[in-house]
Amino acid sequence: MKLLLSIFLTLSLNGFSQSINCPCQYTGNQMLAKLIGTWKVEAKDRTSPGNYENNVGVSVISTGLKGCSIKESYQGIFREKLYAVETSFYMKDSM
Repeated sequence: MKLLLSIFLTLSLNGFSQSINCPCQYTGNQMLAKLIGTWKVEAKDRTSPGNYENNVGVSVISTGLKGCSIKESYQGIFREKLYAVETSFYMKDSM
């Protein structure tokens, strides 16, 4: 039993992985690709009812999952404090 377990463990550690070619089937992915890049963002944020502040930040938008998603990493200021947010958007696949 120990021999069998040792052989299985050795084979699984020495395995090779193949890259899977699974292009995005979403027809609108080219439209979202236009957003990819680094953007300077100017925002008017509401701090309380009737009170707003103007803020500046940087948004970095990149692609993921073979073009079927985009990721936004944003760094800015709110109420005079630095903050960062990261969000991913996934498109609906045609399948």
